[in-house]
Amino acid sequence: MNGILYIVVIYRIREEDSLACRSLRQLLGDELYRQQVYVHDNTEDNIYLAAAYNKGYGYAQQHGCQWMVLLDDDTEITEEYLTELQRITNQDGSFVAVPRLEDSAGRLLSPFQYHGRLTAFNSGVAIPVGLMRDAIGTFSTDFPLDYLDYWFFLQLRHKGIKVRVMQSSLRHSLSISDYSQVSEERYQSLLTAEKRFAEEEGGVYPFLYRLRLLGRAVKWTLTGHRYTKETWRAAV
Repeated sequence: MNGILYIVVIYRIREEDSLACRSLRQLLGDELYRQQVYVHDNTEDNIYLAAAYNKGYGYAQQHGCQWMVLLDDDTEITEEYLTELQRITNQDGSFVAVPRLEDSAGRLLSPFQYHGRLTAFNSGVAIPVGLMRDAIGTFSTDFPLDYLDYWFFLQLRHKGIKVRVMQSSLRHSLSISDYSQVSEERYQSLLTAEKRFAEEEGGVYPFLYRLRLLGRAVKWTLTGHRYTKETWRAAV
């Protein structure tokens, strides 16, 4: 196998009910779908996102794939995206390509600037397999779920790897757009990852993280947010 491997991680959903899988099958056809799509069902083993990505990455290496594309199960793939992706992946593989992700109202979710550097959500990101092997290694299990995408783009910056923003836009559902709708366990995971990433950045960023967290705690105290106490505990 050569070319592109699409890595889709599904959780508590059937493959045929995944928007990413359905749209890929429709656009690629059954034969290419079987050849080019790696679906990791994370429902039973629940090894979190980083480990699931690493399994897909290992599969890409074993089968001689040149590029891999990470996909959330609820990202809808378009013909325009696949056409642009094919053109991009015929190039030298010295960069990472990211699509524009939009919500249902057409608002841009990704890419965005974080602490003055280009960052993006992982869904739809195209990564040369050789570049991943030689420059990054594997996806960090220190960030098993949350902030894994922030960590990845920080590594690209450290390694001087260029990020190319695609013209294509994909519709994407952001699962944590409203903290009040996530479980307490997930919010604690977010707090842990947020702190760990600030420490990974180093310099002034752990201090800025504390200020940001204190600001969130004050704001949520005034609005009666359900996770106000948890945020204060993390901040102090």
